Amino acid sequence: MWTVTVKPGARVKELRKVAAAILADLERAGTRRLQRDAHFEPWPPEFRKLGVASCWAQPATSRHPPGFYLWPFPSASWSIEIDEVVQRCEALLDASSDVIHKLSISGLRERHVVIIVTVDWLGEFGALIDGATPARAPRLPEGMVGLWIVTHRNLPIRAVYWLSDGEWRDVVVDQEQAEALPTMP
Repeated sequence: MWTVTVKPGARVKELRKVAAAILADLERAGTRRLQRDAHFEPWPPEFRKLGVASCWAQPATSRHPPGFYLWPFPSASWSIEIDEVVQRCEALLDASSDVIHKLSISGLRERHVVIIVTVDWLGEFGALIDGATPARAPRLPEGMVGLWIVTHRNLPIRAVYWLSDGEWRDVVVDQEQAEALPTMP
């Protein structure tokens, strides 16, 4: 069972005609998720042309049998205080002891944690793309020296980051900068 999110202006009537076959091809290829505007995933060109923003598969149930649902991609959200984003990241780190352990034993002197915020964290995502910068230092696990909080969306992509010097900074990657990045083989 697939959920397909579409951008404003998507050509839904055409998409309904071709989606089942394209989704079946993705399943046969072992693909279960296409992230919004990811450049390194096997996106079917028809999906981009018809306005698909993302899609993902989950097991079918009696209430949600095999097939697909079309949903509008969220284009608005409520925004929360930016320091609440830091709290949410701390809670995620508290629940990720295996990742922290792997970083701790890596032997690297500088260990940074990167958290990618998607629209799954709608309020946090909104706070970040609104341009706010946190005011308080994050509570990081022992041995970690930096926290990067990155939005995943259409370009430009924004990241706020905290280093052990106690200051938050931000960086934005625009279309031109993204095109200059080397592609993965």
